[in-house]
Amino acid sequence: MSGPVGASDAEELVRLQAAVGSLRKLDREIFLAHRRDAMTYDQIASMTGLSRRHVKRRMARALFEIGQFMGGKHPPWWRRWLR
Repeated sequence: MSGPVGASDAEELVRLQAAVGSLRKLDREIFLAHRRDAMTYDQIASMTGLSRRHVKRRMARALFEIGQFMGGKHPPWWRRWLR
């Protein structure tokens, strides 16, 4: 059961917003379209003019960079998505 948003939750939300705001413009648009607007990779590809594969790579890079910003550690295999 969850109660009201605590100070640490509010701070975490502010950090997450900053992390998303720090992304490159196109990566941020792709991330928000997928996570906030529930668009598929195919829909985002059509909207942006990118290939589906390119959209997936940009989404992976956005997730990686958000994780880095939030202080997370990623396994080495993540780097292959950033090429």
